[in-house]
Amino acid sequence: MPTSTLHAPREKHVRIHEARAATGRLLHVEYVPMLTEPLPCELKHLIAQLVAREAGREQVGKHAFEALSAIIG
Repeated sequence: MPTSTLHAPREKHVRIHEARAATGRLLHVEYVPMLTEPLPCELKHLIAQLVAREAGREQVGKHAFEALSAIIG
């Protein structure tokens, strides 16, 4: 059996892993700075409306509600 046939699945796994790692690095570089910026006012209001609607529809845990409130400021 040729050597290349034996290593093909492992090489494919390595290439997939490398591609995922490269994608992760790109996402980190592009999106982490965005996450440190404050949310736009319109988005804060939209999130507040969604939280209020969910709170009225079903029981929302106090911890979850406080966490969402902290996000929207």
